Amino acid sequence: MSGDEPDRATGQSDQAQSAAPPRTKLILVLFPDETRVDEGVAAIRKTSAEKRPRIYASAAIARHLDGTNSVETIVEEGHGVAATGALIGALAGATAGALGAALGGTGGAVLGRFAERLNKQAFAQFADKSSNELAHGQHGIVAEVAEEDVSSFAALMQAVGGTARA
Repeated sequence: MSGDEPDRATGQSDQAQSAAPPRTKLILVLFPDETRVDEGVAAIRKTSAEKRPRIYASAAIARHLDGTNSVETIVEEGHGVAATGALIGALAGATAGALGAALGGTGGAVLGRFAERLNKQAFAQFADKSSNELAHGQHGIVAEVAEEDVSSFAALMQAVGGTARA
């Protein structure tokens, strides 16, 4: 199959499938103590550089004994939705020529940035909600992980003493 022929199962071309934003899961990982959270943070930073499992956002969260919460960003890579939107827009606009491709690419990038901003807000809300649900003195990590990498992420967190809840 060439890059512009549609896939029989999805009806999308190879180019459209590779440009589609990834499906993700929001995960809460609970740890027995702060030392284990630090090990989890180190593991996420290491694997983030390796790109497996794919972690798009993560934060260490805590509910302190005095009832206050803290959220500290670990990784914030995003999905590249603006670039994807620009590509799709440019491809769609190309049928109208160079100007159409330029306008389509610009419009796609703007819509992609808007989608990325909405996604960041959803992650921040999940982190806040999760930290509010922790018991006093409890620590954890919240992460947005590619759907197909959830089990490897959970195994990574379990190896450093965490328990993942999707």
